Amino acid sequence: MSTIQRPDDGAYFFFRTFEFSGRLTSSIEIFEDISIVQTPMLWLKDLKGIDAAMMSQALPGFGVGYIPNVCLHRKDLGKEERAEKSNFWIAVAAFRLFSPFAIRVSGELHLGSNGSLGATLPHERMSPWFPPQGTSHSFTRVDLPLVATIASRFDELLKMDAAAPRIHSASWLFTQITTGTSNSYQLTCLGLFAILEALFDPQGYGKGGTMAARVGAFLSDFQSGWDIESFIAKEYVLTRHYLSHGAFSPKPNEDLSPQKAEVVGRLHEIVRLSLLGFMGLTDIELQGLFSRSSKKNRTGLAALGKAQGQFLNKQKMWL
Repeated sequence: MSTIQRPDDGAYFFFRTFEFSGRLTSSIEIFEDISIVQTPMLWLKDLKGIDAAMMSQALPGFGVGYIPNVCLHRKDLGKEERAEKSNFWIAVAAFRLFSPFAIRVSGELHLGSNGSLGATLPHERMSPWFPPQGTSHSFTRVDLPLVATIASRFDELLKMDAAAPRIHSASWLFTQITTGTSNSYQLTCLGLFAILEALFDPQGYGKGGTMAARVGAFLSDFQSGWDIESFIAKEYVLTRHYLSHGAFSPKPNEDLSPQKAEVVGRLHEIVRLSLLGFMGLTDIELQGLFSRSSKKNRTGLAALGKAQGQFLNKQKMWL
């Protein structure tokens, strides 16, 4: 192993699926202590010969299948638990906010300052939805500064638990859903509807129709051959109500019908673009919309207008 350059200390988070075009010659910071780096393939191969069992924890099947050419690296093992764990998933969520391409996290491996191997943890988490196959979807080096900007702003929303609790709740829910905490059809759909309810705060009788109108108006520049307002109004009854009463229970890992997969995809993209739109508002505007004064919130949301701002530049629905 002495002839092979040893990677920097810290934790490495490996992917089983993450398409990245090109090669990185240096690390690029995505969020606080999380950077994207070139996967140290030669070192990993040498390490496998030393401790195959440990490698199988972080990268199941290493040496058998394809391993993406990049991974995420966290520099400091001494950080508190939130920096150690949550920052990584915030970085993954930022990539998914930028473009919802398929990301599957296999596991992590820790490297100590004296060259010793620390913990290895399997994750095996994958996005519950990504664009249909058939077109090459990959991140590029040019995307990385934009992803980093999204990660920084998204983290500010995640920290608004006191000033704007509903945007805080919606942001954490999206992080869990889009990074694959659960791949359940029910939990994914109910979670995505919960995000829309947190963002658009419908109240009283006919709240599904109220929410649909607000979402449709907010994303009116992103119509994609189908009407967003009509879709939300219909699925609020046929999907949200249906699932919330336990009427659909697929077996684990059961493939969804094309119709159900389409519903998940549309909901994901509506939520993703909505969050990017709200991220473009100032903190003062967000606090005005998401304070604990429900009446004031609903008045502001009803007059919100179209989503806009830097985070929606060149965005589209990936359907």
